[in-house]
Amino acid sequence: MARPLVSPKNFSKIGHNPNPNQVDYRSTKEQRIEEALDFRITIIAALVLVALAAGFWWRARTGRAKLVRSGEIVDLGKLKATRAGQPVTSFGKKATLLQFSTEVCSICVQTAKYFKELESKNPDLTHIEVDLTDRMDLAAHFNVMQTPTTLVLDRTGKVQARIGGAPKLNVIQQELAKLEIK
Repeated sequence: MARPLVSPKNFSKIGHNPNPNQVDYRSTKEQRIEEALDFRITIIAALVLVALAAGFWWRARTGRAKLVRSGEIVDLGKLKATRAGQPVTSFGKKATLLQFSTEVCSICVQTAKYFKELESKNPDLTHIEVDLTDRMDLAAHFNVMQTPTTLVLDRTGKVQARIGGAPKLNVIQQELAKLEIK
């Protein structure tokens, strides 16, 4: 079979065709549409991969304790935390779990329930929950980007560790063990 002649109509198609004996009779407009679709599919696939990577990264970080070296001591007066309508005025004898929550956080309720259970089993531990829904000043001060966020405090109120997201049970136990709570 003879090779087709090169004309202005099919000249640009010669380099793109894997079989040079076949002429691509699609219009330039059809080719552009196909190339645009290929490009869009590539972009969508790349965005999906980026979203998956971000999700795996976020999940790996959530619930893990991060050592805090700032030496900040929490001021209970500024927190304005209450328990049964009364202001909280003291930290736990050995440790305090300071939990920042919001009204719309479903995980916060489960976390608070678990912390209260721990508190009832150990008299040296205190759980304080602070609702940040209307307290943007506290969210900014403690750099709370997600709820629940839990600060593990020692007996003086010094921040020892920070846990963003739903805390993993073994992480809480390890952090409390560092403060001699079993």
